Amino acid sequence: VPIHFARQHGLLGVESERKSVVLIACADLQSRSVIDNLALTLGLETRPMVVDRDALQAAINAAYAAQDV
Repeated sequence: VPIHFARQHGLLGVESERKSVVLIACADLQSRSVIDNLALTLGLETRPMVVDRDALQAAINAAYAAQDV
């Protein structure tokens, strides 16, 4: 998921034990339509998990900062 998409929609893909499922961290379930569209784009099942908004922003920043290294 591109960083601008992650930040704009407040979503972060999280590794799942099953290869066909992506856990999507989000601050609220208002993002369900975006998550459903993401599932279609990825061709994978998505499962939302609600997390603290501040923790999510910190995780998004950390995840994409690690890619810049």
